[in-house]
Amino acid sequence: MSYLLVILLCLCLSGCGQDAPPPAPTAATNAEQTVPQPPTAWREGVTSMQAGDYAAAETQFTEAIKAAPQDYHAYADRGLVRALDERYEEARSDLTRASDLAPGMPTVEYNWAMYYKLQGQLDGAFAHFQNVLKKEPKNAWTLYGIATIYADRGETDPALDYLERAIAANPAVADAARAQDHFRSFHENARFQKLVQ
Repeated sequence: MSYLLVILLCLCLSGCGQDAPPPAPTAATNAEQTVPQPPTAWREGVTSMQAGDYAAAETQFTEAIKAAPQDYHAYADRGLVRALDERYEEARSDLTRASDLAPGMPTVEYNWAMYYKLQGQLDGAFAHFQNVLKKEPKNAWTLYGIATIYADRGETDPALDYLERAIAANPAVADAARAQDHFRSFHENARFQKLVQ
């Protein structure tokens, strides 16, 4: 279970603005380039989150919020950490604050999508992934997120269509598709095999 959470987290962290998994999860997209860099505590929180140390990440994101209460990054990522810890009310509060500070920002939308996905609310996740695609139509991990929703629903053709687009945007997506349970029932499918080889 923790292995799957680490994979999920890595996908979350690389969700927006990058073709390959970045060293920090919310590297600036075109829309975000005018936003000042978040505090050092946020960067430390990202490192802790990537290492799977969610308690330390939450503490560091809280420090970042104290240092820069108008910066959405730490709210968005603390919300994700709290969602990963199944503390959904607290997560919702943080993500709402991030949305208030940076309406429609792709990284915030992506974290909302993960918030809903972690709770099995696939329609909510799908809607927020679509919001990311409006600004970043080739965002590999968002395309992959949509592919996993279709796969979880047993909708083979759209799942593979989105998976194909995701892999075209970032070939590393194929590794996630091979490893994660979302596509377990697809392993004998010839099109899936060709996509992930």
